[in-house]
Amino acid sequence: MKLTSRPSTWVIAAALGLGAAALGLPALSASAAATCPTVAAGTGTVTPPPAPGDDWSGCNLTGADLYDYTVDNVDLSNANLTSADLVFAKVASNLTDANFSDANLTGVNLTAATVTGAIMATATLDGVVTFNTTGAPASLPASWADVKDYIVGPTANLGDAQLDNVSLAGLDLDQAGMDGTNLSGDNITGTDFGDAGFLDVSSGGDTGTPASLPADWAEVDGYLVGPTAYLNGASLADADLSGLDLSVANLSDANLDGANLSNATLGDLYDGLQGSTNLHQANLEHANLTDVQAPDALITDANLTDATLTGANLTDGDLANSDVSGADLSQTTLTGLQSGGMTGTAALPADWNQVGGYIIGPGANLTGASLSGLDLSGDDLDGANLTSADLTGADLTGADLTDGELASANLTDASLDNATTTSADFTGVTWLNTTCPDGSNSNAHDAGCFSPLDTSPPVSDPEIIEQSPVKGWYAYPVMVEWNWTDSGTLVASECPEYSTTTGNGPFKLTASCTDLAGNTGTASMSGKVDASAPVVTVTGVAAGRMYAVGHVPAPGCATRETISGVGTAARLSVSNGASHGIGPFTATCAGALSVAGIPQASPVSAQYAVGYGFGGFIAPRSGGTITKSSRSFTVTFRLLTASGAPISAGTAKAFAWDQDVRVELTGPRIKTTLAWCGWSRSAKALACTIKIPARVRSGRGYRYDLTVQENVGTGWHTAPVIRRIANPEVIHFR
Repeated sequence: MKLTSRPSTWVIAAALGLGAAALGLPALSASAAATCPTVAAGTGTVTPPPAPGDDWSGCNLTGADLYDYTVDNVDLSNANLTSADLVFAKVASNLTDANFSDANLTGVNLTAATVTGAIMATATLDGVVTFNTTGAPASLPASWADVKDYIVGPTANLGDAQLDNVSLAGLDLDQAGMDGTNLSGDNITGTDFGDAGFLDVSSGGDTGTPASLPADWAEVDGYLVGPTAYLNGASLADADLSGLDLSVANLSDANLDGANLSNATLGDLYDGLQGSTNLHQANLEHANLTDVQAPDALITDANLTDATLTGANLTDGDLANSDVSGADLSQTTLTGLQSGGMTGTAALPADWNQVGGYIIGPGANLTGASLSGLDLSGDDLDGANLTSADLTGADLTGADLTDGELASANLTDASLDNATTTSADFTGVTWLNTTCPDGSNSNAHDAGCFSPLDTSPPVSDPEIIEQSPVKGWYAYPVMVEWNWTDSGTLVASECPEYSTTTGNGPFKLTASCTDLAGNTGTASMSGKVDASAPVVTVTGVAAGRMYAVGHVPAPGCATRETISGVGTAARLSVSNGASHGIGPFTATCAGALSVAGIPQASPVSAQYAVGYGFGGFIAPRSGGTITKSSRSFTVTFRLLTASGAPISAGTAKAFAWDQDVRVELTGPRIKTTLAWCGWSRSAKALACTIKIPARVRSGRGYRYDLTVQENVGTGWHTAPVIRRIANPEVIHFR
């Protein structure tokens, strides 16, 4: 909540802790025994709460919060509050019929309090805050009134109050604090606003004439108009605003069609700070702005059709996107003016021009302006600010750029032929196919116009990225970074940054680079690449095979590399889970490297098994015939050790006991028939009894196979034979 911008004597005294005597005012009668409550720091809670007959003389009640106390019908008449500090205190919400006779309520906050029937005729109300109070007091001091839930008087604090559509006729508000107050639609006949605070006060549709207004303020067409008036959207068409001080008034979206603003002050100094009048989207059609002082004024998107600005000062102002059709700016000060997106044509001072939606002339502010392709030939841009402007393809032939600021401007394809560039700043300008003042092309220079001619081709300092050769070979595709440099400007599209090899073997990479001046340089890089890995295979043994013990081929490793050659051959390792040489084995080849240092992709392995050799069938003999009516027959055979001798009875029994040896019968019209084998003491061999399937066919034309199989921990395999022994063998049935 705002206090009045001009505090009353009471407010100042209370803030300094001064009593009535310090002000030369009569003191209130003192009580014999004052009892002061305590005020809790931070919360403002008062202990004990107020009660009838309390004597708070001399008590310090700074920050006291009585908001939640009910003091209905409490008699505070003649209360002695001499020197009591109630400035900014928040007083009870229910003050119905309270007696404030002679009480000092300086600066007290009565926001949302109920004051029905309260007696305040002799109370001191300087700076009192009464937002949204309810009910009406029984009495108030002279010149005070209850208006729309506010207690209004000469020294009331009415900052930001919503006093719209009420009657303030005849009221004395001479020193009231009214900053930000809404007075729209009010009856202000005879109202004394004297020295009231009027910062950001809003109005409009007011009736009557006030008795007085603060200095530099006036009542115009139902508005209160002055230096800090809030006139957003105001309807001031044809209004006479001549000579008025509107230095920091807000006129955004205001309709000033036909308004007379001659000799008005718009956007001048205010309180030592540079203000700027806001006329954004304002309607200034036919407006008279003769001699208006509006430096830094924001008049963007405004309608200035047929407006008169003779003698006006728009130094450093902004007219962007405004309609200036028929506007008279011929005698207007435009130094530092910003523009762009403007429509219509205005009368301009000598040496000024309107092109592409911009007003262009000596000292114009064209920072960042989009002027590409525009005809600016012969224009006077002496001292103009063209920093970061886009002048791509612009024609500046014969233009005066003396003292111009063109830092970081884009002059691609622009023409500066015969332009005056004395003391102009071209720092960081983009030079590309620009015609220089001397007629040369900027591309022919080291760094654009005004730099030496570029006669040297680009030079490369090539380097191979992120790898070094091993014995003259690179192990991965080679990427060459060319690192072009030039005394002038390189053409990026003509100067590749990198080149990369493809394939293996010797290579030679070549690149060329051309600068803006047309000079071309070349560079090469040679070497050898082998990015292929050695190919490794396991030799001697075959994966998945079973070999007879004592007859296992020697495993080995073969390493092949056809580009750079074999640097390190793969090494063999054999692991096994065998017992007495019988069981699974794994041969692994690993560790191969090419000469280029590329390792084999992964270790290569072959898993194989070693079993007992098959010594041949004892019975039946190969080609033998079995009688079907016998219903079964016995197969006997021996398994052999590494020396070729039959395995021992104990070994055979153990092998059979683990069901790791069996016989398989296959042939026409029968399902595969299996029989597990045991040890036959009489035959001194392994014996397996096979039940003859019912569907076997008789005759020599039907061949049936008997196969001995072993399981040494890798699944069932046909028992490996030695020399010419058959496994399986063929039999017949009759």
